[in-house]
Amino acid sequence: MKTVYKEKYKLSLMIILYMFTICVFYNFFKILKIVDCIVLIEILGIIVPIIYYFLLSKKVSNIKKIITISIYLILILITPFIFSKTYDVSADGNSYHKTSIGLMSEGWNPIYESSGNFNSSISTKIEDIDIWIDHYPKASYFIGVCMYSLTNNIESGKCITFLANISLVLLTISILEEKLSKKKAYIIGILIGLNPIVLSQILTFYIDGLMGILFGIELLLLSITNPKSKKINSVFIYLLSCCGIFVNLKFTGLLFSGIIAAVYYFYWLYKYRKDNDKWTIYKNITIKFSIIFIIAIVVIGSSSYIKNTIDHKNPLYPLFGENKVDIITTMQPTNYKDKNGLEKFINSLFSKTENVLYNSDKPKLKNPLTISKTELDSLTIPDIRIGGFGPYFAITIIVTVFTLLFLLKKLIIKSKKQNNTNIHLLLSTIAIILSIILVGEGWWARYIPQLYYLVIISIIYTYLNLNKNKLNNILNALIILLLFFNSSLFVYKQNDMYKIYDSIDNDIYYLQNNKTELKLTNKNFYGIYYNLKDNKIDYVINNKLQEKEITYKYTWIIQVKEI
Repeated sequence: MKTVYKEKYKLSLMIILYMFTICVFYNFFKILKIVDCIVLIEILGIIVPIIYYFLLSKKVSNIKKIITISIYLILILITPFIFSKTYDVSADGNSYHKTSIGLMSEGWNPIYESSGNFNSSISTKIEDIDIWIDHYPKASYFIGVCMYSLTNNIESGKCITFLANISLVLLTISILEEKLSKKKAYIIGILIGLNPIVLSQILTFYIDGLMGILFGIELLLLSITNPKSKKINSVFIYLLSCCGIFVNLKFTGLLFSGIIAAVYYFYWLYKYRKDNDKWTIYKNITIKFSIIFIIAIVVIGSSSYIKNTIDHKNPLYPLFGENKVDIITTMQPTNYKDKNGLEKFINSLFSKTENVLYNSDKPKLKNPLTISKTELDSLTIPDIRIGGFGPYFAITIIVTVFTLLFLLKKLIIKSKKQNNTNIHLLLSTIAIILSIILVGEGWWARYIPQLYYLVIISIIYTYLNLNKNKLNNILNALIILLLFFNSSLFVYKQNDMYKIYDSIDNDIYYLQNNKTELKLTNKNFYGIYYNLKDNKIDYVINNKLQEKEITYKYTWIIQVKEI
């Protein structure tokens, strides 16, 4: 297939293969209990994609090879240093996300050890959050610890969302250039990279945006997969890399990736049911999907799925099964308690964008054409509860629904005129809708970043099938403008974070240049200790400090006392 040999495609593949290689080798070395291996893993992560690129590029000119490899190296080697100049000030980022990476950087082996029992330099016992550190999937931490070793700054590890987003954009453009004009392919490519969930989390260690990115990549890759091919080609390698990471970001990654694979798997079973070689095709796709999920679950998931099964007889502990922990009830607005999933989803979608907590105010329905200052101020929150896709996403969905009605008419009623691309758009729509239904908490936007792709699908469909219809052209243009404007609000508000970064830099400079006995008394935000460690700032832990003793409040919520 011509698409797979484009330089944009290969660069996209290299970025994800880099991350996947790190995940595989990290777990391989940790299973063997090999210590001090992080630098070697980083080197292997860099080199393996380059070697594979040369295998794919035997007929490519030397100039193109140099350009592609140079861009790849710039992205994976320079981006971590750029992100090390920013700070994750979120609660989750500074509790179990950063802490997990920090512990791994000190030698913690998550396959055989408990984080609470590991003797860490942060000089305090990890409590309350160790259940999440020990049992959650850890792909982002495997990659983050290698970046940490490269920069000596823990903040660099959060750049993986940005890198994966670049990969998604390149892959989208590469595939759509075969179907649409170059201009339209680039418009959609840029739009797909402006997912509000990604934009709200791109400067944090949150992984919901990254989940959405890999959801899109898996859909795109299966749309260009040839189920009849017996070869281990570049699409399979890319799919293996994508799913290997996807399944090991969150437990819902296994659900989402599995749903996408199942939709395509059963479609292929149906499509080739009358083929003379159908059993060979069935065997081929079954073996390939099995290889992907075995590597994802058994190798990369050895410290979560496998360890949880051995220790707790449940691969999804602690979110499912006996002694499960409820992380939703006290996170949702109180009035959602008696609503079903659809009611909560619709209410959240058409309410003001704001972080309504359990015992705070109720979500407020709004005119979807309006916006308020409080909504704008909420856009820097990475896990905003209500209206999380932004102030103008509801009106975008309304316009999109009208366009999708034409899609259903074309694909279902006029099935004889279907083309291959339309089928893939329909399969993607089915996978997205199923994933939103099965995740169960679609009211919280960060749990369903893939919802954004329904809008992208309607745009692609209109470009392909309804471009001669004036009404649909107008609707399509309106959807594109609304998406750009809505996402631009997230980009604009991210500038507010730089004021916080300046304040943190000033705090660090002060602590480095003044003789101060720094006493920390903030429980559970252990990740911040690594920020202090990276800047060679000494501290002691004293959780018994009284409020009246505290003379200075550190910018990152941590309370300190000067002596």
